[in-house]
Amino acid sequence: MKIVSFAMSLLVASFAFKAFANDQFCSDDTCKKLEEQYFKKEYDKIIAAIDPKKRYSEGSSFYIGMSYTILAERTDSPEAKDKLYRQAIAIKYYPAYMSLYNLYRGKNPEAAMAFVKEYIKTDPRDPAPFLVLSEAQFNKRNYSEADKYLRKARQLSKGHTSKVDWLLFKTNYILGNYTSASQMFESAIAQSRFTEEIQALKSDTRFVGIENRPEFKQYKPLFSK
Repeated sequence: MKIVSFAMSLLVASFAFKAFANDQFCSDDTCKKLEEQYFKKEYDKIIAAIDPKKRYSEGSSFYIGMSYTILAERTDSPEAKDKLYRQAIAIKYYPAYMSLYNLYRGKNPEAAMAFVKEYIKTDPRDPAPFLVLSEAQFNKRNYSEADKYLRKARQLSKGHTSKVDWLLFKTNYILGNYTSASQMFESAIAQSRFTEEIQALKSDTRFVGIENRPEFKQYKPLFSK
């Protein structure tokens, strides 16, 4: 399961913060100035004015961190990306840990996962790291751990939860929590098509006989195709 660049998802989401400007999202003059520069796309000016000794508010850190990550996305140099993401983290913009994860997951999975674990330590209100950890635990057949992370990811998710629900279905079915598995299966297929995934279950020994379980009897036609 591919986890998209969190920096880019926040780039879209950040415009929602415009509604919380001034006295709501930005509670200090520095933040208000950074916000104005950010929406003018003056990312280089924001970065150039950073004082490493200064302690910034949460709102200021958001705009500074987003400026770092946007500039990182614009370069093809992995080294430059790494540096910019780490600079964002240094300013307490912790979502950049997920950007580092995406940067390294293909060439150094162990290092990539370490970034996710560091992000978790910051108690993020973000489902992405919990989804990554849940998938890793599922693949290691640590299903109870996978279930724990998936439930956290679902709690933090807003909008569609189809990918989380699909993994919750599989995890809880394997754990023998068939009622919960059925509920998650219903939620997943109500949001997205899982045609190929359902077909794949037929060759997975962990799901043999699923079409005969009472909790899944209404879905028997799906498993019989």
